[in-house]
Amino acid sequence: MIAKRPTVIFVLPNLQPGGAVTSVWLFCQTLITAGFSVSALILGSRSEYAFAKFANAGIAIAERADLAEADLVVLCFWNTPAVHAFIREPHPPLRVALRPCVEGNLQPHVITREVADFADVVWASATSTLDNPNIARLPCRTLHFPRNFADFRRISTGNPSEFVSGYLGTVDFVKLHRDYVSMSAAAGMDMVFELWGAGGAKAAIKKEAKSIGRENDFRVMGATDKPIDALQRFDVFGYPLCPDSYSANDATLQEAMAMGLPCVVIDHPGNRDLVRDGETALVASSPEAYSKALSALRQDPELRAQVGARAASSIRKFHADRSSGDMLGAVSDALAMPKRVRNAAGLVLNGADLFVSSLGDKTNAFSRNLHALRQEVGGQSEQDETEIASSSPGMCNAGAGGLFDYRAGFPDDPFLRYWTALVFARMGRSAVALAELHAARRLGLAPSIANERYANLSAIMQSGGTPVQPPRHDNIDLP
Repeated sequence: MIAKRPTVIFVLPNLQPGGAVTSVWLFCQTLITAGFSVSALILGSRSEYAFAKFANAGIAIAERADLAEADLVVLCFWNTPAVHAFIREPHPPLRVALRPCVEGNLQPHVITREVADFADVVWASATSTLDNPNIARLPCRTLHFPRNFADFRRISTGNPSEFVSGYLGTVDFVKLHRDYVSMSAAAGMDMVFELWGAGGAKAAIKKEAKSIGRENDFRVMGATDKPIDALQRFDVFGYPLCPDSYSANDATLQEAMAMGLPCVVIDHPGNRDLVRDGETALVASSPEAYSKALSALRQDPELRAQVGARAASSIRKFHADRSSGDMLGAVSDALAMPKRVRNAAGLVLNGADLFVSSLGDKTNAFSRNLHALRQEVGGQSEQDETEIASSSPGMCNAGAGGLFDYRAGFPDDPFLRYWTALVFARMGRSAVALAELHAARRLGLAPSIANERYANLSAIMQSGGTPVQPPRHDNIDLP
C-alpha cells in the first residue's frame, strides 16, 4: 500500500513579487523535495509572474474546499481584509501554523488576539515577533527558510566613474523612510542613488530631488526580477526604512549582505537578527546618523571592504546554522498536533469594526472616533480626527493592511469612507475628500457630522486654499 503524501496548504493574502512570497516559494520547494504535496490558497490578487513561478515549482493552486483534507495549513500573515475575513469564516477541523511575514508588533500589521487564536503554532521570521503578548500561550519558534547564496557574489563594483548608493525593495513610503531624499543627499554631493522596485513614490522622489538641484542623482529604476544584476551596480546598500515599517529580516537585505555590500540601515526591531553596528552593517539611530554613516562609507574604502566582507560571511553562517532540517522538524512537530475546530462566533465582519480590530488596540484614534461617530458626537473627537487625517503612509497603505485597503474591501462602509475623506482633506485634495464624504453620508454617516464637514470643505474649495499643510506622502490614491 502506498502511503499518502502529507498535504500542506499555504494560505497567502495575495501572490505578488516580493520578499515574503519568495520566502514562501523557497519553503514550498524544500517541502516538495522532502516528499510533501504542496499547494497555495490565494485570498487576493495574483501576478502572472509570481503565479508562473509557483506553478513551475510544482505548487498547485488550492481552493477552500481543499482545506478539509489538508494535513497542515500555513497561514502567511500580513494584515489585509481578506486575511481577517478568512479567519472569521467557518472552517473544518484544521492544524494551523501561523507564519508572520511581518514583524507583527507595529500597526497596521499586528498579530492580534484573533489572529493568534486561529493558530496552533507560530513560526516567526524575526526574534522581535516573539515579544507579541498575543502569541505567548502558543508554541513559538523563529524559523528561517534556508537560502543558497552561491550566486550572490560581486563580480564588479558598478560604474567606476560613479559611487552608487542603491536600494532594492518597495519604492513606496509605506516601507521607505519619508526623508529618503534629504537624508541621502546630505551624505555627499559625489554620490548617486538608485532605487529598484515597484511602488508609488517615484514622482515624490523625483520632485524632491529636483527641488534641491539633484534630480539626475536620484534614479528610480523600476521593478526587477534579477536582484543580483541590480545589486552588482551598487557600491553600498542604503536601506533606511520608515519607523512603522513591517520589515522582518528582509530577503533583500540578506541578499545585499550576501553580495558583500556594506549596508547602512536605520535601527528597526524586525532586522536586528541580521545586523550588528560596526560589524555586519552600519546601524543608524536617526536620519542624521544615517547620513553620517553613508558618508563614512563613501570616504573610507577600507571600512567598506571590512563591513562588506563580514556581512557576506555573517549571512551565510546565519543560514548554515538554520538548516532545512529545522524547518522540516517544525513541520513534523505541527503535524503531531490534533486538528481542531476554530470558533469564529461573535467576531465582526463589517468593514470599520474589522479594520479597528485588525489594529489590535482598542484605545487608538480610529476606535475612539468610531464610537463617537456612532453616537453622532463627531465634534467631540476632533483630536482623534486630526490624528486620523495625519495617518502615516503605512496606515494609509492602499495595497496591504491600511485604511485604504479596507476602504477598497468594504466600499459600502460609511465610516471607512469618512476616514478616507479626512485623509484626503488633510492632503489638500478637497474634491476627492468631498466625493468620499458624499458617499459616507449616502451610506449612513450622521447628516449632522457630514454637513459640518461638507461646509468646511466647500469653503476651502471656494477660497482655493487647503485646510492645513498637507503631509508628505502624496502618492496615496483611491484604490
